[in-house]
Amino acid sequence: MSSASMFSSYAGNRDPSSAKVRIGVLALQGAFIEHINILNSFEDVFSFPVKTGADCKNIDGLVLPGGESTTMGRLIGIDSDLKENLESLVARGVPMWGTCAGMILLSKKSHGGKFPDPYLLRAMDIEVTRNYFGPQTMSFTTTIRPTDFMRFETTKRMEAFDATFIRAPIASSINSDSVRVLATTTHKDREVVVAVEQGPFLGTSFHPELTVDDSWHRWWVNERVLPTKK
Repeated sequence: MSSASMFSSYAGNRDPSSAKVRIGVLALQGAFIEHINILNSFEDVFSFPVKTGADCKNIDGLVLPGGESTTMGRLIGIDSDLKENLESLVARGVPMWGTCAGMILLSKKSHGGKFPDPYLLRAMDIEVTRNYFGPQTMSFTTTIRPTDFMRFETTKRMEAFDATFIRAPIASSINSDSVRVLATTTHKDREVVVAVEQGPFLGTSFHPELTVDDSWHRWWVNERVLPTKK
């Protein structure tokens, strides 16, 4: 099934008034449709694309998807209204989840890659190394177990999950004691950080939206977004 047909199968048939939370997905570029489809498969969620500052209104959570971080950063940077509204979400502590390129956008500093540093929301006290695992031809999927810092209060514990890495970054420097490492993997005999959380902000190097396992989305919605509505 194509991304377009998957999008229409969920997003077009949702009644926002029946949902407990409204979750936007930044839709400037990248794998945003897949996130929307997964989120709209949950009964309590209405998910929709975010392209403008106005789309950021009345929002309970935001996903920043994988894609081209430089492209997304430039598009945010030239749209002052969108930029100000995204910065407002960060300042207010609205739950935000960045996957791959989205993790870069949430960081305070990034390096590596062929192009200049993209515009960053600077929500998390981490530095990331872009394209750490190599070009797209070196993409891979591996099984990872979450660390003990990943808490499961209302959802079933995630014992292991398949993580897909596509031109993925890593959190190469953790610069605050409030940043919790949720997952690591081994690359060339070195343990590297691929999932981090700081307060309401979550960053994952991998693409949970590209697997059949919806555990990460379910965990984030139930553990991080829905509790803010109580």
